[in-house]
Amino acid sequence: LRDPEPWIRARAAEALQRISPDAARDAFRSLADDPDAPSLPLAESAAVLGTLGDRKGVGALVRLLEHGHPRVRAAAVGSLHAITGISFGYQPEATAAERADALRRWQAWWEDNRFYYE
Repeated sequence: LRDPEPWIRARAAEALQRISPDAARDAFRSLADDPDAPSLPLAESAAVLGTLGDRKGVGALVRLLEHGHPRVRAAAVGSLHAITGISFGYQPEATAAERADALRRWQAWWEDNRFYYE
């Protein structure tokens, strides 16, 4: 999942999901929780968590809204919306100041709802 080649990451993700959806969720969650993960694999993992409907990945996805790369933020908010049905108006391409209000709403929501998702 961390290979620099996109086709290898895609094949690994497909194989992992076919072999064991639970193992795939754990692997993608682990990658999403890694602050040193490269941006592209991180964005891909965030997107897969939404596709899998991984409720336990919501905390990691909320944290990814602060990531420096807009592609990671876009994947995270897309997956959060897919899992929770909420967006709070978060725009991944906006400036940090513009994202701050929606980010605070996500963080407050997470504090109020984490028990339900963890």
